[in-house]
Amino acid sequence: FRNAFQKCFGSIDRYYSPWIKLDGQQTIRNAQIRDVKPENNAGINLIPQIMCKNSADFIFLANYLGDLGYDEINWNLGCPYPMVTKRGMGSALLREPDKIISVLDEVLPKIHQKLSLKMRLGFENEHESLHLLSKLNDYPLTEIILHARTAKQMYKGNVNLDAFEACLSQ
Repeated sequence: FRNAFQKCFGSIDRYYSPWIKLDGQQTIRNAQIRDVKPENNAGINLIPQIMCKNSADFIFLANYLGDLGYDEINWNLGCPYPMVTKRGMGSALLREPDKIISVLDEVLPKIHQKLSLKMRLGFENEHESLHLLSKLNDYPLTEIILHARTAKQMYKGNVNLDAFEACLSQ
């Protein structure tokens, strides 16, 4: 789809892959591998998105993607789906800002890629992101993509523009 869209319409600066995660004992599903193979993404700027909850998995995925030639990755802290959050990944990590900071402290010196984050206003409420954002300013992130809803809202209800604006000030 990314290739077809770029061919027909162009003008997209970068695409983000669907998230990839480890499936069991440090393995990645074949469909996820195929999705990020550079030969399947020729002519587009693809930023692979990873889903993990600990430093070991993060470093493994970053090294795998680095071996494929990717110089930037995106850590998904925004997925609200229960099948993800019950495993402590995606937006579930927003309930543990100190864990996010701990993972960043451990992985950033060990990976070679630039890093961006995708997140939400919070898991339960829109104030959770403010505490985390003030800490994230200390890290060399290329960008933070912020969904202006909480995980509890999923993709329904109104976005909270006031909370989003408060995040922008951070």
